[in-house]
Amino acid sequence: MYIKTHGNFASGEQKDRNYTWNFDKTAHRFGYGEQRLINGAAMSIHAERFENSFPKTVIVKKTVEDVKAVTSDILGLSKNLGQGKPPMSAEHAYGIKNIVGNDIWNAAKCIHGEPTEKEVRPDNDLGRCTKAGSMNVVRKPEDWNRSFGTPSIRTDIPYKEKRSIADY
Repeated sequence: MYIKTHGNFASGEQKDRNYTWNFDKTAHRFGYGEQRLINGAAMSIHAERFENSFPKTVIVKKTVEDVKAVTSDILGLSKNLGQGKPPMSAEHAYGIKNIVGNDIWNAAKCIHGEPTEKEVRPDNDLGRCTKAGSMNVVRKPEDWNRSFGTPSIRTDIPYKEKRSIADY
């Protein structure tokens, strides 16, 4: 009854529409039919053992196989770009040795160099205004070490009782 009301058939179940067939519908398969091959899987693995089943192995030149290895992609391997490995020992490294004589220059010294004491000191205008016409003139002697400018956190302005969302 459930098949009739819902059309719920099992997977692969043949639906019977009460047609009259000229053949046995339980044994027949629709579509392109091939002649059944006995031991087909075994023949595909061991083709040399069976007569007249598959072509025999053909021996070709190595150059043909080398071209095929370079031009085709092999599953699970990186693509062969045709360079090959150079005929060098495993210990070979390109370039020159790091230490030549007493000179001990390396990559870090090339980046940082050897700065002098004057180059390491902070700049004279650090913390002072460099804009022309707006100098930070110190009027009191206690302000000689003062940093000018507005600080990011103001302590000189009293906080409001209720802060706004827009007040960053």
